[in-house]
Amino acid sequence: MAERARRMLGFPGVIKKEAAEAMGVSPSAVSRILRGERKITADEFARFELYFRGLKIDGLEEPPAPAISPAPALSPVYPARAISSGEWVVDLAADAGELLPAPRAFQGFAEVFGFRAPDESAWPRFKRGEIVWISPAEAALPGDDAFISSADAGVKSLRGRIAEIGVNEKNETTIRDFRSGSARPFDRSTQAIFKIAPRDA
Repeated sequence: MAERARRMLGFPGVIKKEAAEAMGVSPSAVSRILRGERKITADEFARFELYFRGLKIDGLEEPPAPAISPAPALSPVYPARAISSGEWVVDLAADAGELLPAPRAFQGFAEVFGFRAPDESAWPRFKRGEIVWISPAEAALPGDDAFISSADAGVKSLRGRIAEIGVNEKNETTIRDFRSGSARPFDRSTQAIFKIAPRDA
């Protein structure tokens, strides 16, 4: 959706100020969407699509993908360490050691960050040193891998482990631990789920 919006925003005849008004955002927000630094919500996209359809009445058509794609926005990669219980701690208060493009699955989304897996506890999903990309704003669905964190971990760090999201016969959300292979119910009162990009994304 974000890539489609960027192509439409770049079409000759689209006036960015008018597009911003149609979407209900500031012109600077449109500029950030174009640069890949801000995601676009479904409501904003629907309002922009109505504006764009009005332009198409005059014979305009959706633009082809540009020959040279703009460079994707860079996202921080924070330091992380393993602790004795097999959990990981990601230090969100530290300076990002690297700024890298997020994987394609998360490009255009806000609040994307990564960290390097500090040990092999999430293998075969992630090997030691491989970047784990997290998008806190995206919902993790059954079958997705996610970082399961303590709900009280705070904003300066994340403490938890990677697990697979599932659903049991009672239609309750479950988390399956990679080390033991066992699944258990997800406790919303003590844990939070953060979607991670698939390893091959």
